[in-house]
Amino acid sequence: MGTIVKKWICWLIFLTIGMSSSMAQYKQEPEEVIPFFIDNGHIIIRVLINDSGPFNYLFDSGAGATLIAKSLSDSLNLTVSRQKVNTGAAGAHKVDVLKNIIVRIGKVQLEGMEVLASKTGLEDLANGEPILGVIGYHLLNNYVVRVDYNSMKLMLYDKSKYTYTGSGESIPITLVYNIPVASAKVGINDNKMFVGSFLIDTGSSSTIIFSSPTVDHYDLLKSLDEAKEVRTQLGTSNRKTKLVQSKISFLSLGSSAFHSVPSSFSRSDVGVLSLYDFDGIIGNKILGRFNITFDYQKSRLYLESNEYYHTPFPDNVAGLTIRFANNKPIIRSLTEGSPASKAGLRQGDAIVSINGKLVEEMRGDEIREIFHKYSEKLKLVIQRGRKLKYTEIHPENSSLKAHQR
Repeated sequence: MGTIVKKWICWLIFLTIGMSSSMAQYKQEPEEVIPFFIDNGHIIIRVLINDSGPFNYLFDSGAGATLIAKSLSDSLNLTVSRQKVNTGAAGAHKVDVLKNIIVRIGKVQLEGMEVLASKTGLEDLANGEPILGVIGYHLLNNYVVRVDYNSMKLMLYDKSKYTYTGSGESIPITLVYNIPVASAKVGINDNKMFVGSFLIDTGSSSTIIFSSPTVDHYDLLKSLDEAKEVRTQLGTSNRKTKLVQSKISFLSLGSSAFHSVPSSFSRSDVGVLSLYDFDGIIGNKILGRFNITFDYQKSRLYLESNEYYHTPFPDNVAGLTIRFANNKPIIRSLTEGSPASKAGLRQGDAIVSINGKLVEEMRGDEIREIFHKYSEKLKLVIQRGRKLKYTEIHPENSSLKAHQR
């Protein structure tokens, strides 16, 4: 009897050790944890370039190359090896290719990669600070990256050892131009739906933008209700492009479905949105509803719904979006027939005051919020060239929303 008991004890000890070993195998600690913050739907992290900085960088899964503002590369005296043409969302532009660049994010060091210096400016943050670069593929290709919108942290894992053990849904991806592409089902209305391939783009503050070839192939514009034309600036090329805005019946990414989704339809014949390689872009107003793990080694995304999953899509009843430049709010886009358009506002107008209050006395997020939630007329002073102009925006019921990159 004593022998049997001893055998059982030995077996339990062996089993316990085995279980502990197995649990230890799956207890994965990140190599580095990077805090981020959200500004106008963009993920912003702090980056060192050749030990200078830190600088504000946009974390952008839709960036197949790492970018730096030319003003910064010139001030740091970075070495240019050659020039090339870079294609963005709305067009192509020339960039400098830099060499001997070391990028540091927390304790993580990236080097030996192609870094592009672009003359076209990125928009400023709402607090007036500039965004001085973009990083995506070179971080995602070297690490498994978890984007945790609840804790506002990027968690970087050793790609050679990582195994996902969470409860999220596994979504297959492929890389096109170093950008992740996933399948999604869209319903334009009750009669028109299709499955397409979409860029998974954390650098876009949109919900979904359909590419021009897809719009034409499925003749989507004829299926839309309350469609309005918008002229806006997209991406890093700073080129103006034409979009049509409306809502689609639903968007399904994996088993997650979103209904009555504000959407944009490209009419551009240049840039990424003119390509036939995919059907469009899914941006951060959808992606931010998940905590996302990017695992390029296994060609997978893992999506876990987070606290923002059921957040209503915000209205833009004024029909304009703004960007910040030199600490001033500038009209980035205008929707055809909107209250802002009827008030005579134009793309590029600088807002000087709102309801008698100078914009310098207001926070950037406060200014953006005003145009989403106002219920009474807005009295604006704007600067157009050297002239100051007064106008009023009068609210009206509108189901359209503005969601540009």
